[in-house]
Amino acid sequence: MIREISVGEIRRQAERTPRVVICGTEEERKVLRTLLGAGIRDEADAARLEQALVEIHYPLGKEEILRSIPAQVIFTMVPPDDTLRRLKVPVYRISSEESLRRAGEQIAENQEEWLLSLGRHLPGLRPQLAEHLTTTTSAANAQIALVSALPGIVPATQILLPPAAAADIVLLTKNQILLVLKLTAIYGKPVNSVARLWELAPVVGGAFGWRALARELVGAVPGGVGVVAKGAIAYAGTYTVGRAAQLYYERGNLPSAEERKRIYQETLDWAKEVVSRMYARLRANHEEERKTSEG
Repeated sequence: MIREISVGEIRRQAERTPRVVICGTEEERKVLRTLLGAGIRDEADAARLEQALVEIHYPLGKEEILRSIPAQVIFTMVPPDDTLRRLKVPVYRISSEESLRRAGEQIAENQEEWLLSLGRHLPGLRPQLAEHLTTTTSAANAQIALVSALPGIVPATQILLPPAAAADIVLLTKNQILLVLKLTAIYGKPVNSVARLWELAPVVGGAFGWRALARELVGAVPGGVGVVAKGAIAYAGTYTVGRAAQLYYERGNLPSAEERKRIYQETLDWAKEVVSRMYARLRANHEEERKTSEG
């Protein structure tokens, strides 16, 4: 399976240098630089931050900021004026860790094309971008688990499913491996599939048990309840893989088996609610498709 995963595209997206403008007075730019550089771990992190940042004394440098475009994002400490608002570039006002967190969440939602690069070059944004990547991958795996368990309920999706009985396990695992590699890129590490997965083997390997349990639950629990249980386990298992990888790169050591179990159990509790809503939407969409085809 690892041989089928190409790290080339992940590496390309992560290693291209984004253009990040910080504008304001000298003191304001110092604060912005400190916030965006929070979490720098080594000289390579510091060098990437320097490569990405473009400093502009503002508002005196209005002409200069126009010349700095195209850029991926602009940060300022004060409300953007008309000049900044007219630019076709996202402008974020940050002045504290909390405002940086909110900006990171918005960037994760709106800058998917540059997510890996911004995370790799701006350490201060890593927690939010990594969390977004982990939750979206977890939701995608939950959806796969739901669909693969419902071939008779959602027939339109059957064409997306590989024919092998274990195809969902292969696809879920592949997504988890891709998640780990993308987190590796965000945290500024070399994107090498074999080396990274060897480091995190206890985390990725442990996810097989959750998927096996999901299959048992679907067989043991009647109706939609078992389907939701399988989806929730796929979500929680994937989230645990991603969260463990984040902790590994932030702390330098893998979380213990007990800590991973706690993360999994806590996630499973609220994943059931998330997956229940996903399941309801699948059912509703199927019903709508049925009515349309009959009408």
